[in-house]
Order: sequence, then C-alpha cells, then structure tokens
Amino acid sequence: MYKKALELDPANANNTGNYAGLLLAMGKKEGFELLKRALNLAEDNHVLTLESHFYQYAHTEDEIIQDESLAKIKELIETGVRSPGWDLTDNVNRAISDKHPQPEFLKALAKVIADETDSNELDKFDVWKK
Repeated sequence: MYKKALELDPANANNTGNYAGLLLAMGKKEGFELLKRALNLAEDNHVLTLESHFYQYAHTEDEIIQDESLAKIKELIETGVRSPGWDLTDNVNRAISDKHPQPEFLKALAKVIADETDSNELDKFDVWKK
C-alpha cells in the first residue's frame, strides 16, 4: 500500500517515512534510501523526523550515524515530540535480531516515542546520558 501511495504522491513525507520503516523492519536495507528522502521531505514535521531518526538509529551499523540520530532523537524528545500509539515493535525486534548494541534501551526508547512511558525512563541508560 505504501508503494502504491508513493507512486501516486512521491513527495508525501509520511508515506515515504512509513514505507522506509516497514522495509527496515523487514530487513531490507533499501529502506535507508527512502529514509534519507523522508528526512529531506519532513521539514517541520517533527513527529516524522523523530520516527525516521529512530529507524535510522535502530537499523544502521554506522556508529557515527547512530550517534547523530540519537542526538536528534534526544533533542526532539526533550522538546516534547512524541508519536502516540505508533507501534515500533517490528523495528525493535528486527534491530535486536540484527544485534543492535543497546537492545533494552531501544525497547525503552520505542515506548517513550509511542508515549507509553515517561522519558525519565531513558535516564537509566548510559547511552542516553552522553
């Protein structure tokens, strides 16, 4: 459905970001190209920017990109940006199966982004304190 939606409206930031997240959750690395496009299209869409950086943080193996994404995630969360009810479970599970270095933090971060728990929960993790 996302692919069809993008054929009809290739500049739709939400569909681009959501499709990228779906592809990455399926282990398809071509999702990274869509993710770059989504971030360029997002402009002032802070929720999409937060979700896209989460996907990038969860799925990239590049530590520099992970650090940059986490910094942006932290900035957005600290300003109150959330994506209530957005289910990031598939992305978390894929990232963990792909040996993400911070699996417990990733689970907690997904819950904060989905507005299921308070952001103070992230203070338990050294990676968040950097």
